[in-house]
Amino acid sequence: MRALATRVSTNLTEKVQGGVVGGFENTLIKIDELEKSIDVDVDKLVGLRDKARSLIDKLSDNNYKAILSMYYVSNATFEQMAEYMNYSVAGIFKMHGNAISEFNDIYQKNVKSEKSENESVI
Repeated sequence: MRALATRVSTNLTEKVQGGVVGGFENTLIKIDELEKSIDVDVDKLVGLRDKARSLIDKLSDNNYKAILSMYYVSNATFEQMAEYMNYSVAGIFKMHGNAISEFNDIYQKNVKSEKSENESVI
């Protein structure tokens, strides 16, 4: 669509019988607005992913770090993690639960810390 828009020139003062004036232009405007909205959303997701990685890095156990990174950042399945790490799937499930528990503690401390920092600025 973008390639077509760069090749087509329009005369906005010319009215075509039975056609919709500005229909193509409106479509291009909508596309541009959607692209900007998607860019904002992607930036937010990248920020959240980076924050998750930094919190995962604070975990005490390297297996926990690997499991959470592989599952939540790299989208690996429990079966893939078990094979890669040479554990049973049940073992990965158990470590995942422990990792989530520790991650939650770290996350809650981080939220409280950010909240107190924001309150001290006000």
